[in-house]
Amino acid sequence: MNTEKNTAPAPVVNTLAGVLAIFNTPVNCRFTLDGQPVELKVTRALPGVMEQRRNLLRSVQPPFVKERNDYDRLNVDYMRRADAATLQARAITVYQCCPEVAALKPGLMDPAQILAALAAVLPEMIMELIELTAIAGGLDMEVTRRANFISPPPSES
Repeated sequence: MNTEKNTAPAPVVNTLAGVLAIFNTPVNCRFTLDGQPVELKVTRALPGVMEQRRNLLRSVQPPFVKERNDYDRLNVDYMRRADAATLQARAITVYQCCPEVAALKPGLMDPAQILAALAAVLPEMIMELIELTAIAGGLDMEVTRRANFISPPPSES
């Protein structure tokens, strides 16, 4: 019995309109939670969302130690502020790229308010999976690898 599928390769997209049509199609954020498959519709992160993320992440800088001529990346206050900025950047991405999440509390603009609203209903692990899907945009393999702790997290630099 032959179980191989005879499928033709997908046609090559060779126009900007074709690329944009693919880009603007929502992708599925797939993961398993307590053995239950989960699938949420997520839009890919647009440049405006990515710029907001970068601005938040860059807004926090470690203090410069003149005696060492280096930055103190282990400064407790800096690490606390960097963690807060990372969580806010993640929340903004989830809020703007997952319409179902944004519908829980529509109209929020302030990153701290968005984080507070999302943290009240979603664990950080789920927010991270949605964020990865929005940023990776259809690269389900990467989200699956991260969800199963197979690959290291990307650098936020």
